[in-house]
Amino acid sequence: MKICERLRVLREMSGLTLKEVGDVLGITIGTVQRYESGQVKVIPYENIQKLAEMYHVTPSFIMGWELTPAEFKSVEGLSSEDIELLHAYHASDQSLRFAIQLLLGIREI
Repeated sequence: MKICERLRVLREMSGLTLKEVGDVLGITIGTVQRYESGQVKVIPYENIQKLAEMYHVTPSFIMGWELTPAEFKSVEGLSSEDIELLHAYHASDQSLRFAIQLLLGIREI
């Protein structure tokens, strides 16, 4: 997956708008769109760092130097509600994740 595609999917999974991403990076909506369309070939390192922090991944993941997390591989075909649930789960603390896993029958006490 290309960097531009990763950025688009990460933004969608996070439920953020182009404007919200642009505001964090201090760039225009158009520049964010160019990042996500691949028109910008060199994204400043500072922006890669900010994007990684915002999306809770590493800069290496954004650049494609790390293995893809399992939930990212299967994002195609997921509804926006599914993506929202994944994002909420990953933003949860360890105890809430454990409780969710218990509720879904993924774990046992």
